[in-house]
Amino acid sequence: MADNKNNSTQNVPDSGLEFFKDINFKLEAEIGRNKLLIKDILDLNEDSVVEVKKLSGDPIDVSIEGTVFAKAEVIIIKDRIFVRITEILKESE
Repeated sequence: MADNKNNSTQNVPDSGLEFFKDINFKLEAEIGRNKLLIKDILDLNEDSVVEVKKLSGDPIDVSIEGTVFAKAEVIIIKDRIFVRITEILKESE
């Protein structure tokens, strides 16, 4: 949802970055991961449930082009899934 009125790109001074404001980047929100054995993967079907290594309520990673830049929480509004950014990570994190 890019309609946030406090979008940080609105605060970017004209330092040559204006050109980049309209470039699309791939944003990903990762709910979790797990490793599976080949035999377990082959047993997957349409009703399978796969556990991920996150607990309900744990923050999820949000990345742009593979680089994690934020933490977020999953929210559901009218059967749609969204992520709410809860923390912007510093460069060293």
